[in-house]
Amino acid sequence: MKVREMTLGEVSRFFGDGSQRGLLALAESGEIAGQVAYHTQGDEFYAHSLFCDDGFPTAAAALFQAARRTCRRLGYSSGTFCVDADNPHLLRLVQRGRATIETYVLRMEA
Repeated sequence: MKVREMTLGEVSRFFGDGSQRGLLALAESGEIAGQVAYHTQGDEFYAHSLFCDDGFPTAAAALFQAARRTCRRLGYSSGTFCVDADNPHLLRLVQRGRATIETYVLRMEA
């Protein structure tokens, strides 16, 4: 699994917001296996909008690792990874003891 920075065109295509940045996971075949967006705000690094093709079970871990490296490269000591609570790729990391869920974000309609 290879992970690389997205181009501006890819960021706009996948996330619809050119102000974000992103990472793209590519399978050995060159097929897109997954993607994650990230941005910085003040002294915070946020990674979000993780999506992986279920046919590539290592894509999520590769993207998380790449996002952590990016976070460190940008000078941050930690980052916030925002994913849906039912994201199966996140839950696999939790079940294997490689990640913990510290908080939930509640979204409420007015």
